Amino acid sequence: MNKEQSPRTGHLKRTPRVVEIAEAKRPTIIVSDLSLIEKVHDEPIAVEVIVGGQPFKFEGRRLNPAQDNEVKGWLNRALPPRIPAAKEGEEDRYDLDDPEYRASRDKCQRTARALAIWHGFGVFKEEYEKKETFNIQHSTPNIQPTVEQILTFIESRSLEDEVLEILFATLTVSLVKVGELTGFISGSNSPKS
Repeated sequence: MNKEQSPRTGHLKRTPRVVEIAEAKRPTIIVSDLSLIEKVHDEPIAVEVIVGGQPFKFEGRRLNPAQDNEVKGWLNRALPPRIPAAKEGEEDRYDLDDPEYRASRDKCQRTARALAIWHGFGVFKEEYEKKETFNIQHSTPNIQPTVEQILTFIESRSLEDEVLEILFATLTVSLVKVGELTGFISGSNSPKS
């Protein structure tokens, strides 16, 4: 604990020290075969949530680029209405408080979340297929549910919204960071002519 004097009261207050543990640097792998990098992306993921004091683990996989783009498309779908500029020379602005926009935005965000969870955690598809077994046996097999059916199914489960948010957040965290760049000349270090 660090001891620090409070500017307001003059009393010593204790603040916990933050200790960062540096991750050991892994050797750089030269990508000579795309499967080397795809293997990292394809590793299974597990998310543990605690509901009512009981831990539960969801096992899944990361979204592929097409699924990720579908989810991002839903997140960016709703656009607020424009409010014309009051005076000439001013710019239009967006009405972020418009009730129709807010409802549309919320539905698009919930749809994106449902699609990500549907693609990332197979247990949801399996449960849907169990529920729809009768319909599947009496209709054309391999018909995929609509986006609206996926949203309705996932939101109709007896799961807290927080569980869905945790699953969604896990699927949308990026694994990618920019490493050390070599062989580039930055603008500030470039030779002067």
